[in-house]
This record gives sequence, structure tokens and C-alpha cells, in this order.
Amino acid sequence: AVALWCTIVATARDSLNVSASLASSTDTVVVFTARDTAHLRVSDRSLRLRGSARVDMRDQRLEANVIVINFDQATMRAEGLRDSSGLLTGMPVFRDAGTEYAGRSMTYNFESRKGRVEFGETSIDGGYYYGSAIKRVSEQTAYVDGGCYTTCDAPHPHFYFTSPKMKVVANEKIFLDPLIWYVDDIPIFVLPLGMYFPIERGRRSGIIVPSPVVTADRGIVLQNLGYYFAISDVVDAELTTDLTTKGGFTLFGRAQYVLGDQLRGNAELRFGYTRFSVTDPFSMNFGASIRHTQQMRPNESLVADVFFATQRLLQNTSLNPLDRVQQNARSNVSYQRTFYNGMTFNAGYSRDQNMINGSTTHRPTVSFGIPQVLPFRSLAPAGSWLSEVQFSYRATGTYTASLQRPADTGAFNVSENSLVEHRPSLTLTPRFGNVQIAPSISFSENWYFQRQSETIDPEDSTLRV
Repeated sequence: AVALWCTIVATARDSLNVSASLASSTDTVVVFTARDTAHLRVSDRSLRLRGSARVDMRDQRLEANVIVINFDQATMRAEGLRDSSGLLTGMPVFRDAGTEYAGRSMTYNFESRKGRVEFGETSIDGGYYYGSAIKRVSEQTAYVDGGCYTTCDAPHPHFYFTSPKMKVVANEKIFLDPLIWYVDDIPIFVLPLGMYFPIERGRRSGIIVPSPVVTADRGIVLQNLGYYFAISDVVDAELTTDLTTKGGFTLFGRAQYVLGDQLRGNAELRFGYTRFSVTDPFSMNFGASIRHTQQMRPNESLVADVFFATQRLLQNTSLNPLDRVQQNARSNVSYQRTFYNGMTFNAGYSRDQNMINGSTTHRPTVSFGIPQVLPFRSLAPAGSWLSEVQFSYRATGTYTASLQRPADTGAFNVSENSLVEHRPSLTLTPRFGNVQIAPSISFSENWYFQRQSETIDPEDSTLRV
């Protein structure tokens, strides 16, 4: 194996030193490596690298099985080699300032930074584009012959947009004129006018490219088509739709917010006008959800996870199979506060909804707690057992309202009940000489705001309520 490293510093252009053409009036360090051979021809000022060849220059790197450098023309040509089975291996990969190009063969001028990739492909922020040829005319602009753009990361994309004329402006836009949309290699839509997709990096407002899905019951679905709003550094939002050819549509409005470690959350509104078959009537569904976390102070917080929906919202609007089999929607809100003396106050609300038949249970809860205190310490002599008496207390109030029905339709059975629980506790530590005992007294009392009668049947000794 042969490896060649060349460290090159610029000299005059007419010098025989190979660095002259590379430098182009600026000092440049270039490193060449090759696993098999490195053939330098002084007569025509060229260098041929073979076997895992690599060229590093500035912030650029070119890798391939074969790289040929012509110093007079300031060009590099790279290509792969066929192995014993006839497969092409070591095809060129070119990286420049974070952008990567790959193809069957590649030509690059390192003075003008222009190049051409045959059967090339590259990835951009959130997407990929391919072409029979990619011609880079500047550091920011490239033209693609027979171009194809997609956001699908499958080896063979399930959907893509093609155009005989494609222009890519790095970190800005992809232009296609005309635009043809394919799903599973079948042309679905043709736009004879030009169109562009924004590909800016970072948080920027722009169009959200949809993900097409083919379904048996709703036809072709344009999933998550919409627009993203980068409102500020702390708030953003998006409006999207799942648009089907047979089953109607679903609209989504989403927003999220973050304010340091004190406040964060997101919200969603959903409206569906959908059906499962062309013979079924359309059904309208609505839903709203919010997740909110707020740390108002170190000892005070609010957490909410709320979801309200009409009956069968997820079953009628979601394309996710896990959502469509979900039967319950749960909501929880919790507020907690700890006071300076250790007392606690909690308030909560929970809601359970059956998405199939519409049954709902509401349960607000309030609790208050007093930690262990010494109520007689200031009244009794120091060191006496009375001064060490400990007292704690906790009370919890719960109200439950339930609307239940066994089927999708019909009347609801309404039930309500309220409960207040009292849990006082008293601990004594009297001392008798060298013997100390610690008895404790716990008391539990429940208040029910309803009447309940229980009797024992004398015939079979069963309890009747």
C-alpha cells in the first residue's frame, strides 16, 4: 500500500511547483492520500490517485476510488471502480462547507469552485434531491437535469416531485418548472407553472411540504400540508391539513410556546369533515388539546394536560392506527402550593371520556395538609412530654359527576357523589424514668353528601344497598 501526503504552499503561477495552480493567489494547504497508488506525471502536471483516494483542501473534501487531478486546468475528476463481480464501488462523494454531493462520476474546478456530478444526489435541510446531472455554477447555486425532490427518506422514495428544470439555491429555495408529483412512481398531478419549496435552515416561516399516503378507504392523502409561522423566539404556530381524494379533510391549528424554564406548552385545534367510503355520509368532528407547564415560584406550580373532543374524533380523523383504536381521552390539571410553614394546598381536575360511546366522568379534587407541628411547645414546660406532642392533619374533598351509557346512542345515566376525608394524627412521647413510649392516635372520618342505606337480607345474609 502506498500513501502520499503533499503539503503545498502557493508560489508563482508559472512555477513547476504543483501548488501554483491550486493556490490561485492564496496560500493553500492540500493533502492527498491513496491506499493503492499515487502516480504523479510531471510532463502533463497531473496526479492520479487510486484506492480509497481522498483530497482535502480548505473546507472541502473529495473521496472516491479514483481521483485524477490536472494542475494546469485546475480540475479534479473522480469516479468509482468495478469490483470482481462487476459492481461499481467507491463512487465519489464531495463535501463542501456542510453540503454533501454523491454520484457516479464527478468533475470539479477548484479555482472557480464549479463542478458537475453525473447521476448525482444530495441532501438538504429536511429533504433530498437527485438528478441525471447536477451542475454547480457557484457556491450557492446548482442546476439539476431530470431533477427529483422529496422529503421521504426511503431508499426508493414513496413520493417525489420531478422537473426537467430544477434550480437549487443553497439554504434558500428549490425551483421546479414545471412540477410533476409522483406517488409510488405514478404521476398524480402536473403543475405547468413554476413553483419553489423553501429550504432555509433554522426557524423560518414557510410552506410545509406534505407527505402523500395511499389508503384503501380514503384514496390518496396529502398529509400535513400547510404553512409554518415563526412568530418569535418564544412562540411559533402552524396551520395544516390532511386532504384526501375520497374521504374529506381534517384541519389542524397548532401552536407552541417556551419562556425559559418557567413557562412552556402547546395547543392544538382540530376540525374534521370526513368519511370512510364514498357511500357514507360525511361526519363533522371537533377537538381541542393543551399541554401547559408553569413554575410560578419555587414552591408553586401548575401543570395541565387537557383534551376535549367530540365522539369518535380520533377514529374519524387520525391516520395513525394507534389513535384509531384508542377508546379513552384523559385530561388532568394540577395546582400545587407549599407555604413557608410547610402547609400544602393542592387542587386538581381530571376528566375521562370514552371516545366510542361518549361516556364522561369529571372529578375535581381539593386537598389541604398541615405537617407535623408541636402545638403545646409554647404552653408546656420545656422538656415535658406535653411539649413534644406532635399533631398533623390532612383533608381531601372530591366531587365526582359521571355520565354513562352502554351504547353509542341512547340516554345517559347521571350519577353524582361528594366526599370529604379528614385525617388528623396525634403522636405522644411520654417518659417514665428511663423508659420512653411513643403511642400515636390516628383518626379517619369521611363525610358523604348523600344518603346510603344498607340492610342484611335475613334469608341469605347478603348485603343490600
